[in-house]
Amino acid sequence: MEPASKYLKLYSPPNLKEVGNQNKDEQKPIILTYDVLRIIFRFLSTRDLCSVVSTCRLWRDAANDEAITRNNPEVSLMHVNHFHRSNKINVNNLYDAKSIGTDLRIRPSIGLIFSKVQEENEWTPDGCYCQNLPTNSDVISIGGYDIVENETKISSEMGLSVGVFLPKFEKLEKHIYHLDEDRLLSSNFENHLDLIVHNLLPTEDEKSKCIIILETSDGYDVSQTVMNKLKKSYKPGSIALWGGICVGMNLCQLNKTSVCRKKPLWTAISLSSPTLQSYSIVLKNNCRKEHLMREKLENFKTNIQLKKYSVAFMFACCARLDIKDTEVTVFKSIFPNVPLVGLHGDGENGLDTLNKKREKSLKHGYSTVFMILTYE
Repeated sequence: MEPASKYLKLYSPPNLKEVGNQNKDEQKPIILTYDVLRIIFRFLSTRDLCSVVSTCRLWRDAANDEAITRNNPEVSLMHVNHFHRSNKINVNNLYDAKSIGTDLRIRPSIGLIFSKVQEENEWTPDGCYCQNLPTNSDVISIGGYDIVENETKISSEMGLSVGVFLPKFEKLEKHIYHLDEDRLLSSNFENHLDLIVHNLLPTEDEKSKCIIILETSDGYDVSQTVMNKLKKSYKPGSIALWGGICVGMNLCQLNKTSVCRKKPLWTAISLSSPTLQSYSIVLKNNCRKEHLMREKLENFKTNIQLKKYSVAFMFACCARLDIKDTEVTVFKSIFPNVPLVGLHGDGENGLDTLNKKREKSLKHGYSTVFMILTYE
């Protein structure tokens, strides 16, 4: 006898108009085999996949096997009509942030959401980005003066956002460190920073590491201290560094601590995996002409190796908004198949991974920092 889990019989309800003329025994079952389920499940979002796993063992296996094939990074542009500006007086004029997780096709390990905001406006979500995301996901939402989503012409309206989500691929190690005002006042603050810097750097078993450091204007001094410590300790070629000063920042961690919409002054993220390679490059203030950008990025491409999946991040100074289209166009012409997301802020963190010498400074102004993550 074949095991019960091999197929599932689904009976369609009889046509009410013909119910008197049909015999229930004559109805033919619809047999959904594993292969048929896999084809159907290709079209489901991750949220829908999670909802069918409890149906039976066959459906669970088909859903889980489909989910593990989705290792690509996912970029999602949230249209402006989902958002509204608000100010401190009228907090009823809010945007709906809850829909972000409903259509994702991957089960994200971490997500970065870049939103176009203004300092003079309080930008408060109705609900939270993390509400429809699975557990063990971390989401950092970051405000900037403008955002980047490939070569999309971004509207002048505030609140438009772009999110990038990374799956939990093979042996991904993810660590997030954040500091708020209370931690800044603690007596062992300096020792705490030393520990963070030590943990951010690659271990002997790690060939390289991706480091993202984000701060608000109130967290600038902390970031400067960390950068000075990091600069003295890192080995050239062993890390990619990206980030900068944001207009605002929210952190959600959907794990045992269940942190939602925490407002840190400073956040650091480290990502590493045997299959992950990361590279960063800085276009400084003297690199504003198209031919200079192209020359530097083409040399960058020549000396790196892209794997099966890749995604790129851009953090640019707001003073370079006038050359945003040129920078994006040049980057996409050199890396046409690499999704590009990012924002414009008030200062940049970064280094040239390919530089064999230690950088003089890891903090920059009037510059643009690109970072590429690539993995199997």
